Amino acid sequence: MKFEVHRTQIFKSIEQYRRKQIPEQRRELAEDVARETLRETVEFNPVETGRTRAAWLVSLLRLGGESPVGWSSGRGDSFALQEGRAAGSLQEVESKNRSELRVRNGVEYINYLEYGTRNRTPAAMVRRALQRVVQKLRRRS
Repeated sequence: MKFEVHRTQIFKSIEQYRRKQIPEQRRELAEDVARETLRETVEFNPVETGRTRAAWLVSLLRLGGESPVGWSSGRGDSFALQEGRAAGSLQEVESKNRSELRVRNGVEYINYLEYGTRNRTPAAMVRRALQRVVQKLRRRS
């Protein structure tokens, strides 16, 4: 049995994989992590009017995710939901060595919900969501 290896063909294959497959898989992983983090964030998010949840959902839906089962908008204030959707955004930044997703919730009081105030306990929805997603990723690897 004769087995021939052509170095140039191997190098071309490796280079093609490096240029195409790795960036695609890196982007898919970043999107999967962002989608799961957003889903968890929405579930942890306290709801009164639905404004802040609506802002998170903008990015989640853009990434191909779905609203969590049983999600409701609290009182169902349509103006608040509209305002929330306008305050949410997703920015994708792709470079040669990096895939980055920037999720923004621009609702004016989002930091008070996340970190709390002197009179309000923090909901810590983003931090708890990230912690849960990191735990899931560690179990998978």
